Amino acid sequence: MSDEVLRRRTRPSMTILDEQFGVVLAPPTGALPAELLALARTMIERPLPPVEVSFHGHAHLVTVSRLQGRGRGRYALLVQPRGRRNALANAAVRFMLTPREAQVLRSIVRGLSNREIASKLHIVEATVQDHVRKLCAKTGARRRGDLLARVFAV
Repeated sequence: MSDEVLRRRTRPSMTILDEQFGVVLAPPTGALPAELLALARTMIERPLPPVEVSFHGHAHLVTVSRLQGRGRGRYALLVQPRGRRNALANAAVRFMLTPREAQVLRSIVRGLSNREIASKLHIVEATVQDHVRKLCAKTGARRRGDLLARVFAV
């Protein structure tokens, strides 16, 4: 990505990676640095929380989430420039999410399973499933990967 593209970017870019960490779907801004793909692999192999990195002279928050469903073995790589608009806050407003739905969405972005979300939020797993269904309905998504794509649409 060029420095100019990084300066203009206001939302995270989302890249879908396959099980060998090859790029399946990428934003039209160009190739990701090899170091970023290597970091994504490390973050999946040793489950790591979001990591702040610097490349092209700018700080970025990098998150990798395992996608569930038909495309097993696929990952969502999110790269969010620091100091820019918060895409999750924007999504909460844009899709009129309740505070609890926003919490569930934040947990989905972090790659948590329904069971992990339920434990973290002290609710039952069926309630998490209801919130995920409502999130999908409000955003027009069919599954979690599509939900992430709609939330972080460029």
